[in-house]
Amino acid sequence: MIEAVKDLLKSNVVTYRVAKFLRDNIDPTERARIAARRRDEETFTKLVDSLVADKEDIFFIQVGSNDGVTNDPLRKYIVDLKWRGYLFEPVPFLFAKLQDLYRDYDRVTLLNAAVSPQRENLVFYTVKQNVHDLIDVSVPYWVSQLSSFKRENITNHLDGVLEPYIEELPVEVMSLDGLMERSRDKDLYLLHIDAEGYDYDVLSTLDLSKYAPKVLILEYVHLTDEIREKLLRELAALNYTVELFVHDLVAYR
Repeated sequence: MIEAVKDLLKSNVVTYRVAKFLRDNIDPTERARIAARRRDEETFTKLVDSLVADKEDIFFIQVGSNDGVTNDPLRKYIVDLKWRGYLFEPVPFLFAKLQDLYRDYDRVTLLNAAVSPQRENLVFYTVKQNVHDLIDVSVPYWVSQLSSFKRENITNHLDGVLEPYIEELPVEVMSLDGLMERSRDKDLYLLHIDAEGYDYDVLSTLDLSKYAPKVLILEYVHLTDEIREKLLRELAALNYTVELFVHDLVAYR
């Protein structure tokens, strides 16, 4: 029965949501995984809250802001605590949503750009905006978040069903060092990076000896084991306390 449900997830016989509902409620291993994931999310939220909930008017940078709402751990703090900073989102239709969201909030600067140590010959990949209309099966809402300099970090999702719906985008590229050098704010309190496997590359554009944030939230789930170990060694050398979650790490000092 469980294998049959898994096969449905790969077919167009039923929608993604129906098949996922069946799997999640029939497979005891999957139910346990979901429960563990919820506990992980709760612990992550509590930790972030303990680090920033009383911090008003801090300077922050977020790379990979998406629409500013979907799975965004910073949104409530940015507005409620009057944070100031920069939000990067290279995908045009998501950037437009970000502009609408922060239209009346002048303490953040929105950048329709990507962050990379490389300045030339880069291709940025994203899922087509109207993928839900084009594809034969229902796909989860979060596919719009799948954009990266690494194409495989899109194709690895949903057994490759998104492959025909990937498009290449020309993007402006910046470095975090360059941004910090131009910014009037130099005391970076928080840096959040969600770059679908390109996260370490993004972090590498910031000179941590000069601009180390007090809090770093970084999606590490798509990093290779080698890069993860390198990152953890570098953070330890900078005296960060690091806590690992299912998708993200939180480092603070």
